Amino acid sequence: MSERTSLHWSLDPEGFGRLLALLAPDLDSAARRYEQLRQRLVRLFEWRGFRHAEDLADQAIDRVVRKIQEGLDLQGTELMRYAGGVARHIAQETWRRRQREQVGSADAERPPFVPGRHTTTDLRLAQLEGCLASMGSGDRELILRYYSSDHAARIRNRRELAEELGLRANALRIRAFRIRQKLLDQVQGEALGTGS
Repeated sequence: MSERTSLHWSLDPEGFGRLLALLAPDLDSAARRYEQLRQRLVRLFEWRGFRHAEDLADQAIDRVVRKIQEGLDLQGTELMRYAGGVARHIAQETWRRRQREQVGSADAERPPFVPGRHTTTDLRLAQLEGCLASMGSGDRELILRYYSSDHAARIRNRRELAEELGLRANALRIRAFRIRQKLLDQVQGEALGTGS
């Protein structure tokens, strides 16, 4: 949905009532299911690392209600799955918007790394490099290959990497996520002086 379209539409009580009616026949059950739906969406956004997960979950629900008002007819679990799909779409939109903003920011014009100059970013980069060097070669190669290249080449590289390792794409994502989380924990431990 474009920003122009979203500016001309807002959630109204009738649309919200339709959503509740699709969730369950009685109001108490519908309210419980609505809260379950909202909490699932919040967790989805939190899991993907978004700070304003509740706002994004509300935005997803607004879009679902809008589609219902436009005639989309979903019941129970179909509605839950559809809302999850809308949330994933919003996550992608938000991520792309952040990427565009970062490319246009002043950070893109930062001078290259010079050893001896100790800014916070430089120290974090040095900590990351140290943590990468200390991990096993298999994990290090996997994580470096997983995040290398631009978007189109990255997809191809990940597909090839999964085939080489005999993994499905989802299993590769989970493995890369775990390695990344371990690296993040180590870097944060280094930053706090606890090491790991």
